Amino acid sequence: MHSITLRTMSYARPQAVFDQMARHLLAQASRSVNPSTGQSAYRGEGGKKCPGGCLISDAEYTPLIEGSTWGELCIAGFVPEAHGFLVADMREIHENVSPEQWRERLMDYAIQNRYLTTALT
Repeated sequence: MHSITLRTMSYARPQAVFDQMARHLLAQASRSVNPSTGQSAYRGEGGKKCPGGCLISDAEYTPLIEGSTWGELCIAGFVPEAHGFLVADMREIHENVSPEQWRERLMDYAIQNRYLTTALT
């Protein structure tokens, strides 16, 4: 299985994008935070990544994106619009749900949006 990146994201199915972000969050089990601001970060302290950050390869990443929402990056043409709402929803979970509750919230999200839940087991 290949990782989805900005370059390949437009060709990926929503299920695959969800799976990659969900697996990433559950494996990381903690938020990606900028230590200077305390805000969510695409690349945070200790190499952590937010859900959108796990879709950005190291070659595609630039610190200039930090502090911008996924929607703002879509408008600027930095990230593809494909799956933008999914990424925004996953970032909302990352920022507003405690990591201990991520699995349950991701399960609810998957069911509500008709995604398979195999990435969560």
